[in-house]
Amino acid sequence: MIKRIKINEFTAFKNADLKFSPGINIIVGENGSGKSHLLKLAYTLAKSSYNSTSIASQSKAIFQHRLAQNLLGIFKPESLGRLTRRKQGITRAAVSVEFEKNKNSSYEFSFSTKSEVEVKLESEYPASYAPAMPIFIPTKELLTLFPGLRSILKDYELGIDDTYPDLCDSLDRPILRGPRLESIKNVLEPIENIIGGEIKKENGRFYLYQSQGGRLEIDLVAEGFRKLSTLAFLLKNGSLTNETSLIWDEPEANLNPILIKRLAEMLMKLANQNFQIIIATHSLFLLKEIHILSTTYPKAKPRYFGIYQNEMGEQEVSTENNLEFLNNITSLEAELEQSDRFSETLAESYANI
Repeated sequence: MIKRIKINEFTAFKNADLKFSPGINIIVGENGSGKSHLLKLAYTLAKSSYNSTSIASQSKAIFQHRLAQNLLGIFKPESLGRLTRRKQGITRAAVSVEFEKNKNSSYEFSFSTKSEVEVKLESEYPASYAPAMPIFIPTKELLTLFPGLRSILKDYELGIDDTYPDLCDSLDRPILRGPRLESIKNVLEPIENIIGGEIKKENGRFYLYQSQGGRLEIDLVAEGFRKLSTLAFLLKNGSLTNETSLIWDEPEANLNPILIKRLAEMLMKLANQNFQIIIATHSLFLLKEIHILSTTYPKAKPRYFGIYQNEMGEQEVSTENNLEFLNNITSLEAELEQSDRFSETLAESYANI
């Protein structure tokens, strides 16, 4: 579970200090403001803190190499130096991360504009590793792409970032049985009620076994349901637990307001049961739903991060525990202003009847 990320001169950000909630964290900003960069950085840091091998077999050099490869694979720059903030002269980016439950996994590193494939660990390499791999769900749903993508990845280097093959690996795990499956039914069953059945993987393809009977290929299922099905299957196979972080880019994409409302409740239920969730969104509707549900699920502890441009033209991040106090977000202000104009137009129309 990520506790804090501090960055300096990284991509669009001169400085940022993000203190995460153990529950749900929501990043808001305009297109191109850096939301996805923050998500990918959080994922990279959490992924690099996880390793299935013994800590005794590792070294500082090995950790630095793995961290650099993760940055290259997830951000896909031509060189690591391309991830420094753009300005004249040589820049040095610095990043540090702290973890809530695994304090010995924390670390700090830097790299310069001239860096090709190497980072410098500014701290000792972690004395322990995180117990689980984080989950990153991209905007594009993956269940329909899974059979072909999984097959191609075995033989070819594709021009896609590593969040896709990583998610394929997580989806490829067999489902849980016995007590472990029973223990997550309280969060799994509400999702299956929404999608109308149980998601299963057979012969490398996903299917929805409908509650009223019958089986549907996942390609025939509405995209909004496919996204929720991804969440359900990751719970069922044990990839998603409260020992790791769920990082999701625009979960509301291609969902209608009714499904966004249900999605918000699912996320809040998970956060209320000690799952850490980090999302980026453009949806004022989703933000409002999360805010409304915050009194119903007090342990979800929503935290809002607003990306905005200051008077110097630099990207800054404001942090609030209450949506009402989140300022300077132009996209949200535009949507609120449209609501006011719409109300005024309706009032004028009724007045003229």
